[in-house]
Formats: sequence, C-alpha cells, structure tokens
Amino acid sequence: MNPSARHRPARCARFVRRVAAVCLVLGWVVNLAGCGGDDRGPKGTPDGRARNASGGAASTAAGGDSGPGGDRVPPPAFDAAAGPLVAIIVDDWGQALNGPQVVILALPQPLTFAVLPCLPRSGEIAALATALDLPAGTGPGEDIATTSLVPPYPATARREIFLHLPMQPLDYPESDPGQPVLVPGMEAAEVERRLALALASVPGARGVNNHMGSAATADSTLMSVLMRGLARRHLRFVDSLTSPASVAFFEACRAGVPALRNRIFLDADRWSEEAITANLATLVAAARAQGGAVGIAHPYVATAEVLARELPRYEAEGVRFVTVSELMAHQKATAAGAKEVANGR
Repeated sequence: MNPSARHRPARCARFVRRVAAVCLVLGWVVNLAGCGGDDRGPKGTPDGRARNASGGAASTAAGGDSGPGGDRVPPPAFDAAAGPLVAIIVDDWGQALNGPQVVILALPQPLTFAVLPCLPRSGEIAALATALDLPAGTGPGEDIATTSLVPPYPATARREIFLHLPMQPLDYPESDPGQPVLVPGMEAAEVERRLALALASVPGARGVNNHMGSAATADSTLMSVLMRGLARRHLRFVDSLTSPASVAFFEACRAGVPALRNRIFLDADRWSEEAITANLATLVAAARAQGGAVGIAHPYVATAEVLARELPRYEAEGVRFVTVSELMAHQKATAAGAKEVANGR
C-alpha cells in the first residue's frame, strides 16, 4: 500500500466531520432566521391573512446565511450567560388606551411597543419610553440603566418604542396599512419624506418594524432606500416577516442597520388563548435553543390574558424578557467576538 492510500481513510473521516459541522451550522441559521406567514387565507393577521391552522406562523424563511445575490449574512449569536433572552414586540399602538392595552401596559416585564404613525395617541405612547438595561460599553448615545439582566425587574417596567411603519401589502388597497405608507416604485425622495413624517409622529423611536408590507418588503430597491435612511439615523430594524419573499432583513444588513427577524406571530389566531400559549412556548423554545429570539404580538384581549399569565411562569424558569435593543446588544457583543469565524464559513 502506498503512503497516500494509507492516509485516505483519515482524510475521508475529516472531510465527513467538516461536512457534518457545516450542515449543523446551516441548519441552525435557517432555524434562527424565523418563521413568517404566507399570504393566503382569510383575514385576521397583520397583513389581513391567516397563518396556518394551529394559529402559528408557518415556517417560510429561506436560508438564513445568504441574501439576494448570494451576500453572506453572519448568523445572529447571543451571550449564553445572559439568556435565554426573549423580546416581544407588541404592534399596533396609537389608538385607544383601554381594555387589553391597559393590561399590557401594566405588565412588569420589559416590552417593545411598535407605534403606528400619525394616529391620535402615537405621541402619547411614544412618551412611555424608558431607559433600557444595556451592557456597559454598548455604544455612544445608549441609555444604560444597569449592567445586568437579573430579576426582579423594577416596578416601572422597561419600555422601548419602535415605529410600526406602514408598507404595502399584496392586496393593497383592499387592505389599507394606513399613512404614510411605503409602496414599491416610489421615488427615493418620497420614501425619505414619508419616513421622516412617520418618525416625527413617534418621537424617540429607537427602531422600525413593518406594518403589513408583503409587497413592499419584497422590493429590494425600496428596502435599500429605506435602510439607508435608517442607517443615517442610527435606527434598528426588525423584519416582521409577513412574507417569505421579504428581503428587508438582508437589505438592513447590507446598509449596516442592526436587524433581526420575527420568529413567530404569537396571536395569528387572535381569539384562541390556547393557540397564543402554544406560540409563546415556541418562541421560548427558540430562545432556549439559540440564546435569544424575538416574536410579535398585538393588544388583543386573549393576548393580554396569556402574557399576564405566562410571562411570570417563564421568568420563574429562568427566561429573561428584554426589549429589542437589549436583545440586539447581547447579539452584537457576542457576534463581535465571533466575526472571524462567521466570515470564514
């Protein structure tokens, strides 16, 4: 036997191990990419459509490690010592402040409120923003209340404000996202004007997520213009992932905007506490597996009941509820140390 033949089994074993490791990483990335809904079915969800029969969001995100044109996107990573971390965005604030809104406002856990622009109470909700609990050295201009994420939380819960920016759904104008809405084909100057108008009505917003937007978020030109505007303002972005065709997250990454993708809509079935409870369990399971996860809810009666009942139970089990910026801060701190590994895959 020649020397090359003797070493062939060892080389094959190393190759198999490397392939297995790559597959494991890619599978983790796809899972972390999140679950968005499709655009079929009856009304009842953020884009006026139902998700799957269980009330959860269907798993539709394409591979999480590359965007349009094959651009590589490093997988999110979270500080294991701080987790599992769960960020819940509550969408659609800006109108009434009664019923389930009061219940959600009273929750002691940190939450992110996504406020619709130019509504009667948009500014009033924006004024509920508090200082956040961010790691020391997060960056200039950040509020640092403490340097740990250890319960119990203060009596006044941490609240972060995002702009819930209206974007065109597939069945526009039958489904009306409100104003000022972003639509494909819009001139860059008009995108900037509408973004500025929306942000002015939600003062102090730290970031943006899309309201509806299955058509708009699939348009790379529109999303590129939007993300450049967010980058100039040092804002964050969460892709609500109302469509599997969304390129919003990838365009945010290209523009250098801190970004995450929605893992699941907790209340796709707004009437079923059982479905909402199951979806919350899915979100928590994702955070336990990956270190952190973000989900979206709405100020519905059933949602408020489930959150009031289940969040304290999960806290007792060691789950840390945080705002989106707090989750991103722990992602950023970990990703910075793993930059070489991410770029080398």
